[in-house]
Amino acid sequence: MSIKFRIFIGICLIISSLMLICCGGSEEKKMKYFNKGMAFYEKGEHAKALVEFKYALVIDRKFAEGYYMIGMVELRRKEWARASGAFFKAVELNPDLVDAEIGLGNTFLMTEEWARAKEKAELILSKNPEHQDALLLKAACLMADQKEQEAEPILKSLIQKNPKKAEPYLILARSMLKREEMDGANNILRDLLVHDEKNQTVRLLLTEVLEKNNDLTGAENEYKQLIRQNPENYEFKILLANFYGRTGKAREAEKILRGMIAASPEKEANRLALAGFYAEKRQNREMIEVLKDTMKDLPEKYGSYEMLAEYYLERKPFDVAIEVLDQFMKQVQNGPFNLKAKLFKATILFEKKKYGWALSIVQEVLAKNPGDVKAHVLKGDIMMIRQDYVSATAEYRAVLYEEPQNIPIALSLARAHLLNNEPQLAEQTYKNILNQDPEVLQARFALADIYRRSGKINLATGQLEKVLEKDPDNIKALSALGDMALEKEP
Repeated sequence: MSIKFRIFIGICLIISSLMLICCGGSEEKKMKYFNKGMAFYEKGEHAKALVEFKYALVIDRKFAEGYYMIGMVELRRKEWARASGAFFKAVELNPDLVDAEIGLGNTFLMTEEWARAKEKAELILSKNPEHQDALLLKAACLMADQKEQEAEPILKSLIQKNPKKAEPYLILARSMLKREEMDGANNILRDLLVHDEKNQTVRLLLTEVLEKNNDLTGAENEYKQLIRQNPENYEFKILLANFYGRTGKAREAEKILRGMIAASPEKEANRLALAGFYAEKRQNREMIEVLKDTMKDLPEKYGSYEMLAEYYLERKPFDVAIEVLDQFMKQVQNGPFNLKAKLFKATILFEKKKYGWALSIVQEVLAKNPGDVKAHVLKGDIMMIRQDYVSATAEYRAVLYEEPQNIPIALSLARAHLLNNEPQLAEQTYKNILNQDPEVLQARFALADIYRRSGKINLATGQLEKVLEKDPDNIKALSALGDMALEKEP
């Protein structure tokens, strides 16, 4: 988060305090929720932070910084579509909010939209050539484009300016790891650990470097150091167990995992880690035994039911998997995990073409949680199969309201409009998709087909030529152009 944004937060705190003294009202409530959300965010309690930021937006729908922070939360949760939607809204409301532009660029980076990410970086650097986060984003894009010689000077300059900032080291190290320059990656990461000994991300990457360099003792020591530094964090013990499992020390791995279960029998994650270990080793009998023991000891925890249902779904009739989910729903009749189990059951039924049964369950989920995006997607897909295109478009629009950058759903929406004989709405939807990402070929071919059917041959040709600009040998585009040329002949 940039210094400017931190300054903004400080100003917000001052303003909110003054409001308490002076006038109160909606502004006071908005900032109270926002500041509470910031406190949760700084502590890493992202789910709680998200709730508070949304409360702030209920009061002020034009609060750009609120959307920005929602984007930051979703970025941390790896919900890329939701993050980009929030950042887009923040920039729309406040074009000068550079942090939101950076957030948007980072979202593009995570979804491998390198050109769009670099475009954001260049936009910011055109106004401020020394903006560190924009330089970092540009370097990451160059690395992704395999332009290491252009990226490395930028990263080394950033390290020189701020030796404690982790990201430039990490990008350099990952690039060296990719090129199998193990010694260079090792040195870069150890340089950063001198400044930030407890940086977990850096030490985890170092374990990967050491393992790939066949320094198994070194990797083991780094895992043990992570455990010493974070004795309450069971995840590092699980990682060490997984490492032992990969490197021929199955007994040591099993000992760690069973020891964790004995120490904290109430923690489902430890039991699932052991089940996962057995699954990796294809010890299916032992895996099932662990899962069933977990279901017996922790009957209200969903993870073991879900894992067992997934296992049965691949190997037994689908109704066996459904029986496992029903068993959980009998134990837990309300709450988010009950809804998750219902939606899993509905998805199985959909895949088995039990559309009516699946629809009834999806409607139960949406009655309890109208904002469930996955439920809206599934209901939309069911309606498409039932040829109820009006209902399908309503479901897909509900998804896009929450995730405006979700291109696969936008494509489904456009197809629903086409099938409902609404070519103009379909055309506009495809155009919106291409505005977001000009490289979505499915949208270009669909637009070309719409133009061709309506006699707009020049526009259809234009779409196909844009495909050929990127892929000169694209057979589908060449064939379509050939067909249109034949249609023109007398």
